Amino acid sequence: MGTGKSHLAAAILQSQVERRGVFYATCADLIRMVRETWRKGSAKSEREVLRFLSEIDLLAIDEVGVQYGTESEQHTLFDVLDLRWREVKPTLLLTNQDAAGLKTYLGERTFDRLRDTCRMVPFTWTSHRGLGRTEAQQ
Repeated sequence: MGTGKSHLAAAILQSQVERRGVFYATCADLIRMVRETWRKGSAKSEREVLRFLSEIDLLAIDEVGVQYGTESEQHTLFDVLDLRWREVKPTLLLTNQDAAGLKTYLGERTFDRLRDTCRMVPFTWTSHRGLGRTEAQQ
């Protein structure tokens, strides 16, 4: 909603890029990465994609909760987040959902993993998207 979540995530990733492997993807892109492995003749297996997503040092997943929240999407996100949880790898989830909305979208099992190790940081100020540069600085 234009509050600076993606901007802050980009700054965090940028600050770490020289010391560790970082990766940014929208939630839809991440789900597509896994689904593309299901096609016959895919260059990568699902296991390879999940291994990459679980081993990257710092992963940022943007636009969480914009998708349909299907069982298949929940399962894919659980696989990724559970692997990272087990490896104690930091993950940034960016969403416009509140805690209840995020729990509904991700599902109970995934949300439970997050509750164990994560902190929500609400960005409650007004959107700056669409404002002129001068207005945004005031």
